[in-house]
Amino acid sequence: MRYFVLPADDPDPKCPLAVVRVEGGSEQAFTRELRWEPSTRLRRGAFKVDSEWAEGFMIDMIVQMRRIRYGGDDPSVRADSEGVWGLRRTRPRIELGDGEAVLVDHGPPSRWFRSEDGVLKVGEDGTGQRFTADLRWEPSEVPASAEEVPEHAAMWTIADLVESTRERWRRHWPGPSYFAIFWHARHVLDLSAALAVVRPIHGHDDGVAESFSLGSDWGRSDTLRDFAMGNHHGVKIPIAESEAEHLVDVIRERREMRRRAYGN
Repeated sequence: MRYFVLPADDPDPKCPLAVVRVEGGSEQAFTRELRWEPSTRLRRGAFKVDSEWAEGFMIDMIVQMRRIRYGGDDPSVRADSEGVWGLRRTRPRIELGDGEAVLVDHGPPSRWFRSEDGVLKVGEDGTGQRFTADLRWEPSEVPASAEEVPEHAAMWTIADLVESTRERWRRHWPGPSYFAIFWHARHVLDLSAALAVVRPIHGHDDGVAESFSLGSDWGRSDTLRDFAMGNHHGVKIPIAESEAEHLVDVIRERREMRRRAYGN
């Protein structure tokens, strides 16, 4: 199976005109009508992508077009569902029906708990896992004293643990300091979901920094100062220099894909 993206003529809405799949002599297009249709759409300007990018663009199409048609009343549209911007392992699944495609979560939701031992989650089968100070999930029983909490509350506790643990690790990392910036705590377990990489400018202790983001190359940034003053509501996670270099490549690729498909 080969996949192609047919770029939009205008930058708004932020989604391609179509994702085209070709197998043998058969061609189908996933269009802004949010369904697969027989197609003869391949033309100059279409560019080839792999299946993961194709899915990301389809997610963007579903989010953008359903938001236009149904606004905030559509339960399948969430602020963190964007495919090409996110490319997260936790992104939603595309469900194709007789009508328009929708986005649904992967599998049933977990139950979340907090205790003195940290954050725990329990799957539908009753299996429990605890998020440890080593920043990984391990099998665990849920203590009787554990408090059940919403997922977003559990993820903010996890984000705090990730930040404090990585701050401790950072003292032993070679090279300069870097930080990954995330829009929400639910994203911190997937580095590829970061919005930007920030590095303090050597010799400045006033929060002046440089950032590389989805919107721009390295340039002066007040992000660290905003965090210090409580004016930034995202999450700031220390990362090693090698992680920063990898994340810059990831962000650059996502940005280029958007430019090619959306025209901005």
